[in-house]
Amino acid sequence: RTDAMLKDALDQDMTPLEHGGQLDEVLGLALELKQIPAWLKRDRQVLTRQCDSVVQIKGVEGWMRRLALVEKFNPRIDVLILSLLRALTEIRQCNASNINMSDDENNNDDRDIMPELLWKWSEAKEALGRERAFVCAGGSEAPAIVARSLEMRQRLNECIQEKDRRIDRVLSLNEQQASNSTPNALHRMLESLTLLEWTLMRSFAPSTPISMVHKLLSAQATATAKDQKFQVEQFFDASTTAIDFLLTLTKGLAAASCAG
Repeated sequence: RTDAMLKDALDQDMTPLEHGGQLDEVLGLALELKQIPAWLKRDRQVLTRQCDSVVQIKGVEGWMRRLALVEKFNPRIDVLILSLLRALTEIRQCNASNINMSDDENNNDDRDIMPELLWKWSEAKEALGRERAFVCAGGSEAPAIVARSLEMRQRLNECIQEKDRRIDRVLSLNEQQASNSTPNALHRMLESLTLLEWTLMRSFAPSTPISMVHKLLSAQATATAKDQKFQVEQFFDASTTAIDFLLTLTKGLAAASCAG
């Protein structure tokens, strides 16, 4: 999916950008995207070489070694998100210069908040992706490691809380936009993930809303989960579904921001 998105972006004609002189940040982002296939190919080669050996390492050491293989992508993604926001701001400023100055104040307010809204949604998506990477690096023995290691339980809690904080921030910001209602589907996905987190840790992270804790503890689903073993494949599938949902949402928001 990532390769297809990159190919589509790189196939676009950049001639108007290179000679326009007005969209420097957009051109900078486009040129940055051209470099991504090279480092993706190089990093995937490293992953392929080291994957078999680190999979055989057990316990906390193996978990951390596997996590280290994917954590290095995080700062690169952060840089790309900030580059995207600068490019988006530049596009919106360019669009604003072509809009009649008699636009009402509400439209101007909406125009100001859109880049921040996209940024927060992107942060929420990345936080969820990093939780997925952390949990899946633990593999099938993750529950046993968490049960034995206070350090890994603390790190897992921190990862979940970071995800919860970022999602809570974007939902709070989203509520300020009357035209952007929070999708009920997202709440259902997050609820499913929280239940899987409970199955993994046999406890809730401190950031879990008390209303959700009460709902899950009083639900038949939790009673059933008590007799189930944690399945890392199930967590991967559930978190990927939520990530794909957020990716689609952010792509739509970015397109709407550029057109607005």
